[in-house]
Amino acid sequence: MLSLMRASLMTPLNTTAFGLYVRMWHHAGLPAVDGLGGDVGANYEAINASRIDEFEAIARRKLAQPSCVLKLVTCEGHHLGELVDCRLATARAA
Repeated sequence: MLSLMRASLMTPLNTTAFGLYVRMWHHAGLPAVDGLGGDVGANYEAINASRIDEFEAIARRKLAQPSCVLKLVTCEGHHLGELVDCRLATARAA
Protein backbone atom coordinates (compact mmCIF):
# COMPACT_ATOMS: atom_id res chain seq x y z
CA MET A 1 0.00 0.00 0.00
CA LEU A 2 2.77 2.42 0.85
CA SER A 3 4.46 1.85 -2.50
CA LEU A 4 1.23 2.58 -4.34
CA MET A 5 0.56 5.60 -2.15
CA ARG A 6 4.00 6.99 -2.97
CA ALA A 7 3.52 6.29 -6.68
CA SER A 8 0.17 8.10 -6.59
CA LEU A 9 1.92 11.22 -5.31
CA MET A 10 4.04 11.32 -8.48
CA THR A 11 1.52 10.25 -11.11
CA PRO A 12 -2.14 9.20 -11.21
CA LEU A 13 -2.69 5.47 -10.70
CA ASN A 14 -4.29 3.59 -13.56
CA THR A 15 -7.44 1.53 -13.01
CA THR A 16 -5.56 -1.66 -12.18
CA ALA A 17 -3.12 -0.04 -9.77
CA PHE A 18 -5.91 1.81 -7.97
CA GLY A 19 -7.93 -1.42 -7.80
CA LEU A 20 -4.95 -3.12 -6.13
CA TYR A 21 -4.61 -0.18 -3.72
CA VAL A 22 -8.27 -0.51 -2.74
CA ARG A 23 -7.91 -4.31 -2.41
CA MET A 24 -4.90 -3.89 -0.10
CA TRP A 25 -6.71 -1.21 1.91
CA HIS A 26 -9.65 -3.56 2.44
CA HIS A 27 -7.47 -6.57 3.34
CA ALA A 28 -5.57 -4.45 5.85
CA GLY A 29 -8.89 -3.74 7.58
CA LEU A 30 -8.53 0.03 7.29
CA PRO A 31 -11.61 2.23 7.63
CA ALA A 32 -13.68 3.36 4.68
CA VAL A 33 -12.66 6.67 3.12
CA ASP A 34 -15.30 9.39 2.84
CA GLY A 35 -16.43 9.96 -0.72
CA LEU A 36 -15.37 6.59 -2.11
CA GLY A 37 -18.39 4.58 -1.02
CA GLY A 38 -18.32 1.12 0.52
CA ASP A 39 -18.51 -0.76 -2.78
CA VAL A 40 -15.61 0.94 -4.58
CA GLY A 41 -13.45 -2.19 -4.27
CA ALA A 42 -16.20 -4.38 -5.66
CA ASN A 43 -16.53 -2.09 -8.68
CA TYR A 44 -12.83 -2.27 -9.50
CA GLU A 45 -12.77 -6.03 -8.92
CA ALA A 46 -15.74 -6.44 -11.27
CA ILE A 47 -14.09 -4.63 -14.15
CA ASN A 48 -10.46 -5.68 -13.71
CA ALA A 49 -9.98 -8.51 -11.19
CA SER A 50 -7.61 -10.63 -13.30
CA ARG A 51 -5.24 -7.69 -13.97
CA ILE A 52 -5.41 -6.71 -10.29
CA ASP A 53 -4.40 -10.29 -9.44
CA GLU A 54 -1.42 -9.97 -11.81
CA PHE A 55 -0.37 -6.64 -10.27
CA GLU A 56 -0.67 -8.14 -6.79
CA ALA A 57 1.57 -11.08 -7.74
CA ILE A 58 4.17 -8.71 -9.22
CA ALA A 59 4.07 -6.45 -6.15
CA ARG A 60 4.42 -9.40 -3.78
CA ARG A 61 7.38 -10.75 -5.75
CA LYS A 62 9.19 -7.42 -6.11
CA LEU A 63 8.54 -6.09 -2.62
CA ALA A 64 9.04 -9.34 -0.68
CA GLN A 65 11.67 -9.21 2.03
CA PRO A 66 12.23 -12.73 3.37
CA SER A 67 14.10 -11.35 6.38
CA CYS A 68 10.97 -9.48 7.51
CA VAL A 69 8.82 -12.12 9.17
CA LEU A 70 5.87 -11.47 11.43
CA LYS A 71 6.62 -13.07 14.77
CA LEU A 72 4.04 -14.49 17.15
CA VAL A 73 1.47 -11.76 17.75
CA THR A 74 -0.72 -11.66 20.81
CA CYS A 75 -3.46 -9.22 21.65
CA GLU A 76 -5.08 -8.52 24.98
CA GLY A 77 -8.24 -7.19 23.33
CA HIS A 78 -7.26 -3.51 23.56
CA HIS A 79 -5.75 -1.33 20.83
CA LEU A 80 -4.47 2.09 21.88
CA GLY A 81 -6.40 1.72 25.13
CA GLU A 82 -9.72 0.92 23.44
CA LEU A 83 -11.56 -2.41 23.72
CA VAL A 84 -11.65 -4.04 20.26
CA ASP A 85 -12.82 -7.24 18.63
CA CYS A 86 -9.43 -8.47 17.39
CA ARG A 87 -8.95 -11.82 15.68
CA LEU A 88 -5.53 -12.08 17.39
CA ALA A 89 -6.95 -11.64 20.89
CA THR A 90 -6.16 -14.48 23.25
CA ALA A 91 -9.01 -16.51 24.72
CA ARG A 92 -8.44 -15.00 28.20
CA ALA A 93 -8.80 -11.49 26.76
CA ALA A 94 -12.22 -12.19 25.27
